[in-house]
Amino acid sequence: MHIKKEVFLKVKKVLSVFMACLVLLSVPLSAAAAETSEPADDKAAVSVTEQKKSSDETVSTSSDSKTDEQNNSVNSPDVPPKPVSDRMIGDIDKDESITSSDALSALRASVNLEDVPLNIADVDSDGAITSNDSLLILRYSVGFDDGSLIGIRENQELINPDTIVFDKNTLTLNEGDSAKITATISPNNATIKFVTWTTSNSSVATVSNGTLKAVKAGKATITAKTVNGKTAVCNVTVKAVTINPTDIKLNTNSVTLEVGKSTTLTATVSPSNATNKSVTWTTSDSSIATISNGTVKAIKAGTAKITAKTVNGKTAVCNVTVKPATVNPTSIKLNTTAVPLEVGKSTTLIATVSPSNATNKSVTWTTSDSSVATVSNGTVKAIKVGSATITAKTVNGKTELCYVVVKAATVNPTGIKLNTTAVTLEA
Repeated sequence: MHIKKEVFLKVKKVLSVFMACLVLLSVPLSAAAAETSEPADDKAAVSVTEQKKSSDETVSTSSDSKTDEQNNSVNSPDVPPKPVSDRMIGDIDKDESITSSDALSALRASVNLEDVPLNIADVDSDGAITSNDSLLILRYSVGFDDGSLIGIRENQELINPDTIVFDKNTLTLNEGDSAKITATISPNNATIKFVTWTTSNSSVATVSNGTLKAVKAGKATITAKTVNGKTAVCNVTVKAVTINPTDIKLNTNSVTLEVGKSTTLTATVSPSNATNKSVTWTTSDSSIATISNGTVKAIKAGTAKITAKTVNGKTAVCNVTVKPATVNPTSIKLNTTAVPLEVGKSTTLIATVSPSNATNKSVTWTTSDSSVATVSNGTVKAIKVGSATITAKTVNGKTELCYVVVKAATVNPTGIKLNTTAVTLEA
């Protein structure tokens, strides 16, 4: 039989009290051991068997005894003594209840430190008072009744249960719910109405003294069994509890993509223990952007809305902007790769970027020696005699060079003079 947590705790409690009893008995037991170790003559020696026989004989002749002390029993000072035939089995101290005190008395009797009636203390009916009787009494005292005759009066007629029925034979619960099953035993005057409860699947439903606890979705059978084997059954169905999403969020609310590019959106559904966290993705314009399991793909330039929706209609939206795909330059050419200039003169270089549909055809101009020649937006100016290299570069690093040679400036004649403005010659 599967032992439930509650049963385990009861057993633990029984063992704790039982160990406490052993501690209380440790000194008397030691003394008894010391006494039995001393030498004695054969006539003084009394065996354990003879002591128990003497106890049995005392109990059997209780009707002829004048006092309870002659019955070798412990009498409660507050409760008048009752005839042995009307006492409860296990109630050694005659206080009309089964307690740990009775268990202690039985334990002491098992080692011959106390005389008690055999018919009251021998609860397991093995013909002797042993530590097992003490343990059974102790178990009974804390509610761990195993269906023995403990608590039944000695002269009471035993009436076995004929039937046991539940107040419900089927039960449907949600995970985490509890319910009570009531067992009714017939006849009503049955001597022992103790019931053993079991479950066919403790991972689905547990039971303790008729109280059911639904653990997880599934089916289980709860059975109650009387001491003489009569049973009642309840079929239990446990349903999973549905926890609906309360919110959904995306890792971003807007994204910009170039045609042909992709990105992945991540949806987070709350609460984290929602029963169904699945998400449905849709796009407002599949010709601009498509969506599949959170992956967005840009189709053509434009805008679209991507929507993520939970099973119960909660939504989150991401705005997608699609730009034309970037066409990078593949080359750059200048209208000339070499140019001579005189100091002070200028010329303009023209750069042609390919392909013609390149997204960005801007060019950066630099000079290797600005003291010889400078360049600005393709215009080269000669500064002084010497040489310099002019470089044109695209946004993605493609380059073209032009070599510039600067010569001294040409000084043109501004006028002419003769050594004379008139001459006379003889014939």
